[in-house]
Parts: sequence; structure tokens; C-alpha cells
Amino acid sequence: MKFIIKRVNLSVAFTLAMLFVAGTVSAAPINVNGVFDAGEAYTGSRSIQWYNNHHTIYGESENLMNTMQYSMTANSLNLFLEVPDYARVMIWSQGVEYFDTTLCSPGPGDPCGGLDSEYLELYRQGSHHESGGKKKVKMDYGTQTGSEYFRLVTNSGDDLCFGLQNDGGHCDKDDPSDRKTFTGGDTGPNTETGTAFGDVTWATSRDYVLANGCSEAFCDRYDTTMSLELVMMGLAPGRAQEILDSITDLNLHLSDEAAGLPAIPPVPIPGALWLFGSALLGFAGIRRKRAA
Repeated sequence: MKFIIKRVNLSVAFTLAMLFVAGTVSAAPINVNGVFDAGEAYTGSRSIQWYNNHHTIYGESENLMNTMQYSMTANSLNLFLEVPDYARVMIWSQGVEYFDTTLCSPGPGDPCGGLDSEYLELYRQGSHHESGGKKKVKMDYGTQTGSEYFRLVTNSGDDLCFGLQNDGGHCDKDDPSDRKTFTGGDTGPNTETGTAFGDVTWATSRDYVLANGCSEAFCDRYDTTMSLELVMMGLAPGRAQEILDSITDLNLHLSDEAAGLPAIPPVPIPGALWLFGSALLGFAGIRRKRAA
């Protein structure tokens, strides 16, 4: 009987600890910085279709799906959307035009600009650029970020469009009649007030990497996709749910896309969880010694 009680106590302790850790990990407020931070308090997700509308191997007819994270209150809506990691990551190197792996020579003067040749080759395979009858990929900052955009397609005929560079990209060049283009400063987060979607604050992963080690000359964030994070504030009651339910697709403009990049490793389990696990194992050992 004592052994059963001890096992029950241990089980209860483990459950309580896991609930505490889960609450600690998921309780972090949402920081609109352009990337998904571990533990941010997104409360739900939806699978939506995504496609590139620009010389693409990932077209609308492919019926590709990706996850949209969301969280809402009575008068606000947070969203996080990203390009799948097999199609795009945040890398560029000024002056690099890649044709084949034989051109790469790691070290000073590398014509591949210090970027991984495996990634460059996959970008080349997905590129629509050519030179001398051969595919090539232009890896400079302007090509990789200049015309890119995220268009949130809705069934209300009132789409939202955000440029990767916060200037709208090609939002207003690709049939702009049915969309709202958001533009801001050189770096985000940016805010536009009084729109049909409330007061909108947004940032992209370009904003994030430039604020965290990258420059316009070089970026090698193989662990970061092209992504968008935003919050709509000051919404009327019921409007947040209405906007969320209206989003059907993520339409992208990608100047270059890659043909199946290596998957980004999952986010490691937070250290707090390992600490709790170690403590619980120690607790179990103590109980067993006492029982003995």
C-alpha cells in the first residue's frame, strides 16, 4: 500500500511540474519581431494554402499547405505566417551569382560569398534566372528581399499585403485593385493606424535578422525562414474572429525559391523542462532509497 501511495505521489508531482513548465513556456507575451519565438502565447493554428505567384515550382495548382499561428482577444488579433523552410531561408551575399558547385572555394575570396554550396545548388535548381543557357541564382540582398511580399488572401475581397522590406515589395504591381498594401520604415516593427483591420503593427524576418547579426552585405541565417508577424489592435467585438475566418491563402512573391532545402531542426526543449526532469528523477531516487 505504501508503495502505491508513493507512486501516486510521484505521479502527481510529475504532472504538477509538467503543468507548471507548460505554463511557464507558453505564457510569454507575443513579441512582434518578425519570427516565432519559443514560448510565445499563440493559442491556435490553422492550415492554409500557400503558393508563389512568380516563376514558381510551388504554384497554386500544387495545393501546398502550411500553418498559420494566431491568438486573439476581444479587440485584437495576432498572426504569424512563414514560407516553408524547404522553399526559402534568410541568406544572401552581395555580388554572388551562382552557377555550379565547382565555383565555390571556402576561404578568402570565395566566389560563393561564404554561403553553403548545398543551399546555393538547391536555390539554383529552383531559380528562373538564366545566363548563357544555364540556370543561375542571384544571391544579393536586393534580389532576395526587394520585390518579395506576403499577401493574405481573404474571401471578403479585402486582402492584406506586406513587403519583406516593409515598402510593399511588388504588392502594388501585381493586380493591386483588391488589396491593402502596408508600408513602413526601413526596419520594423511598423504601425499603421485607422485601417479596415484596426491599428496594424508588423515585422518580418528581414527586420529580425538585420537586428541580430546580419547586414545587407551578408546573411547566413539558415535557421530562419521568410516570415511575417503582425497584430491588429482596436478591433470591434467579433471583428478579430471575422478576419481570421476570412483568410484563405498565403500568396507570395518570391524572386527565387529553392527546390527542397534541408529542414530546420526543431526548437530544443527549454532548459527549464530538463531541470524539472532531473529534479523529478532525483526525487524518485530518494523515494526508492527510503522505501528500501
